[in-house]
Amino acid sequence: TILTPTKNRIKLLQRLYESLLQQASFSSFHIQWLVGNDSSTDGTEDWLKSIHGNGHLDVQSMQLNGGGKHRSINVLSRLASGKFLAIVDHDDLLTDDAIERIMTDWSNVPDDVGELHYLRGNLENNNQPFSLFIDTDVSDNVFNFRYVRQSGGEFFEVYRTEHFNSVCFPEFDGETFLDEATKW
Repeated sequence: TILTPTKNRIKLLQRLYESLLQQASFSSFHIQWLVGNDSSTDGTEDWLKSIHGNGHLDVQSMQLNGGGKHRSINVLSRLASGKFLAIVDHDDLLTDDAIERIMTDWSNVPDDVGELHYLRGNLENNNQPFSLFIDTDVSDNVFNFRYVRQSGGEFFEVYRTEHFNSVCFPEFDGETFLDEATKW
């Protein structure tokens, strides 16, 4: 399952949609794409109603009302039907083999592993949006991994859905932004 919170980013969202349609290994995997549209005024809602998957990509969208990214993720993650879950922002995209690589990696880790981390790249770097970051000596929580061990770089995380949903982002009246670190 891929979760994408969005607001007024239709062009970037369309690019992400195209990257999802290009996944190389659709015959092996079914992808659920859950999009939380947070009160967009740029035509995003109409566009989301007009698109559909290709038999292996199931697109579902929810209209949300100004709650912010963290609330959108809370709502969307409860609807996730896949065994694994990733947050892919509207301004991100995936390489053509991303899902296949991720599923291969998951098949090689023990059942008690709750998440895998990938180093993000960028499109200026030989068109390689991310690469697997594996240090077999690291078995740690995200906070220690990032801050105590000072692991640098921007990460793309893929979670076991059950693990991800064991804790939600906190929600406070009037608050529309919480750093993702509040959940980790």
